[in-house]
Amino acid sequence: MVMSRITLALALALFDGTSPPDYDRVIDIEPAPAPAPAPRVEAAPPPPSVTIPRPPAPELEVDPVNYRIVLAGDVLIGLGGVGFVLLGAGLVLRSDAKVQRDAQQVATEPDSTEIAKQERRLVLGNTLAWVGGISAAVLMSAGIGLILGGRARERRRRDALVLVPTASGLVLCF
Repeated sequence: MVMSRITLALALALFDGTSPPDYDRVIDIEPAPAPAPAPRVEAAPPPPSVTIPRPPAPELEVDPVNYRIVLAGDVLIGLGGVGFVLLGAGLVLRSDAKVQRDAQQVATEPDSTEIAKQERRLVLGNTLAWVGGISAAVLMSAGIGLILGGRARERRRRDALVLVPTASGLVLCF
């Protein structure tokens, strides 16, 4: 307590720029008493809840025909991806052949056999690009159509099924 009075007196003297006040006249500031903690009211534990287990949902299997339709669509989409790879390879081959053919034509001594070889590569690249692009478009669109059709068939089949509640559980009616 004495230390806080001296510290307060020195702080006031330094702040005010005058001589320290008389220690007997310094006002003691005591901290406010802490509020008493509120009494804790404990709630009674809730009564145990009774859980009624749900009856297991009947597992519906996918119709094999619809499964095969979707699977065929997946395969066609995969083959369409191969068509895209073929398209890219054809474009790369065509670009390389065009650059080499143009370089041979501008050379000081053009080689006619090399130019003819690059012409054949250019035609091959064009053919690969066209075949790959067309096959990719056809296969992808057919695959997407099969997947959408197979899933729609399965959704309609499941909507047509009716579950009838009985005393012993659920009965599946077709």
